[in-house]
Amino acid sequence: MQSDRAARLSLFLMAIIPALTCAVAYFFLLQDYGAFGDEGSFCTIGQGITKGYLPYQDYFNEKPPLQYFWTALIFTLFGSEFESNRIVASVALFLTLFLILIQVAARTKSTALPLFSATAISVIGLIMQAYNNTAESSLALILVTSLILIFKPGRIGYASASFLVGLLQGLACGFRQTAIFSALFLLVAPWHRAPRRLYVAGFLLGGGIWIVPLMMLGILDDAIDATLLFHLDNPGRTTYYHGLKTGNYNAFAIWSLVVAACGFHAWKTGKHYWMCLWLVIAALPFFGRMDAFRLWPSTMMGLAYLFMNMEMAINRCALRFGMIALPLIIFSVEMPVKMTLDRSIAEKVVRYTRADETIWVGPFKPNVYCISQRKPASRFYFLLPWIVKPGVESAVLWDFSQNPPRMIVDTSNKLFNLQKLAPLLAKEIESNYRLVGQDAGGRYYLRKPENT
Repeated sequence: MQSDRAARLSLFLMAIIPALTCAVAYFFLLQDYGAFGDEGSFCTIGQGITKGYLPYQDYFNEKPPLQYFWTALIFTLFGSEFESNRIVASVALFLTLFLILIQVAARTKSTALPLFSATAISVIGLIMQAYNNTAESSLALILVTSLILIFKPGRIGYASASFLVGLLQGLACGFRQTAIFSALFLLVAPWHRAPRRLYVAGFLLGGGIWIVPLMMLGILDDAIDATLLFHLDNPGRTTYYHGLKTGNYNAFAIWSLVVAACGFHAWKTGKHYWMCLWLVIAALPFFGRMDAFRLWPSTMMGLAYLFMNMEMAINRCALRFGMIALPLIIFSVEMPVKMTLDRSIAEKVVRYTRADETIWVGPFKPNVYCISQRKPASRFYFLLPWIVKPGVESAVLWDFSQNPPRMIVDTSNKLFNLQKLAPLLAKEIESNYRLVGQDAGGRYYLRKPENT
């Protein structure tokens, strides 16, 4: 009995120490690096929720609501500064790593493989931007948990595991619309050892957990319009998609190797071919817009599956191969850029405005709202080619007429130009605002006294 307890403690420590170390290192070493617009949106809307505002109604975005509310919860506990935004990502990273490393530690008596695995995953996380607060950081945790429940239900049994997997898939749809494809695939995939109705019941409960509160808050219609209907009549929606860029080759190569390794295992054992298809389905968002962070959930699922199914001899071979491959991966990693520019813009915003005054920063710099902790003057707090459909620009101007921003920052660049995206808004700025500064971050305008 005592030896079993000691073995369980050893297993726990072999997983939790490297997982916690990596997550803490990510937080403290990278909290001022890797500016990313989606993260700025989650932070901005999360800050708004803590002040009583609502997503979709007060802040437009096309993403499902759960990452906003999860971010707001962390802000409530730790404060709404940008640094707390990275706590959201670090918590998800820690839990995901812990679940994976438990599988590693259970198959070895050596500490070398868990430590190596943690290091390798941390490097992959750098490549796939796991340090950013995105929906993908939460999806990785949800999907890895689902995978473990499918293959290793343990004492809870197959019936409870089926229900919980369904519940997790329902929750996943609250983080990313495309998670519905994973949920539907798991409904028909040949893993069920309990009636499928348990999975369906869990899915309905998981969806209800976040859909019912939206109804109670009176924003369900707004959420449906923003997340599902907004782009149906949007002629600019195709500009959202882009192919594989140079900086994302490493991420795609790593993901491809993981999928290939899972495929090799399926071929060797003659089972779980469906698992490879699930990995591809989990990565579907990447094939529309090829950003590295979209591969993170699928890659973590694949690694968890491999660690759960590798025999000790294969583990030793993997360790030797990894020792050779890891330095090559490390040397090919590009470190994220420091957020100097976004912080510089936010500092000027804070200098010129009070905490109770609104601002508008565009076309696209949501991190500035987050860092400066200033509320956007319009629910459309950013304008991008796939957002500016007919009616959006006039909605921004209407919001400005009701709540004129004290300051506007034009952050136009070669990709996104405010003059081209919203010419009427550009005229509004020219007529009612005066230029007070210009630097690499953009052009800074204050509302003219006579128009205040």
